[in-house]
Amino acid sequence: MNRIAKTRQAGLLTAAEQESLHELRLEFGWPVPASFFLDDEEEPAGDEPLFSPEHIEALQPLLGVQRRLVVDIGSGCGRSTEWWCRSDSELVVVAVDHGFGEAWERLDDRAKRRIARRPAEFSARLEAFRSRVVPVRLSSTEALCRLAELRLTPDIVYCDGSVLEGVVSADVRWIAETWPQAVLCGSRWSSSAVRVGVTAGLREVLGGPLPSLLVTGNVWRLLR
Repeated sequence: MNRIAKTRQAGLLTAAEQESLHELRLEFGWPVPASFFLDDEEEPAGDEPLFSPEHIEALQPLLGVQRRLVVDIGSGCGRSTEWWCRSDSELVVVAVDHGFGEAWERLDDRAKRRIARRPAEFSARLEAFRSRVVPVRLSSTEALCRLAELRLTPDIVYCDGSVLEGVVSADVRWIAETWPQAVLCGSRWSSSAVRVGVTAGLREVLGGPLPSLLVTGNVWRLLR
């Protein structure tokens, strides 16, 4: 797979990258509420933090060094995307989410209701950051390929989507090979499938012994 490199001046997105992001906005639009389950009684939204303290401890140091483009895989209802936007006023975030996901048919009605409300919650959370958020409703694999087609080169790729070992391994391998300059990090380290997928994917690209990873609680980051 060919590696993609593009030079930026003063840490700004190039004109070509801005045009590619505009193309994505036209392609996917802004999330709208799903039509099913939404007439049911609303569940309390709760007061969940955007990120846990361990996420902030691990990810905050990545910001402020001319980072301009983050790919947020598994953006869901938008909490992680909102955190990236609030933490750095210059960041543009490509928010990748499959929508109803790979296991929709196996979910119970309560879980389906929660997922069906995601687009509405995402939209409400991120309306203030709409100029800096680009939602992409594809699987992680499809989204990564689409971003590469558009020759986008992210500074940070945050993986918090699938917990299937094969998907995690393939995505991590693809990201590390295609965007070697990007900071590669993610969550769900407590999942054995994620741990095995991350290490297997990195070994295929980097070779040798176990890759050097910094793990903070449930958050992992590749050290280069």
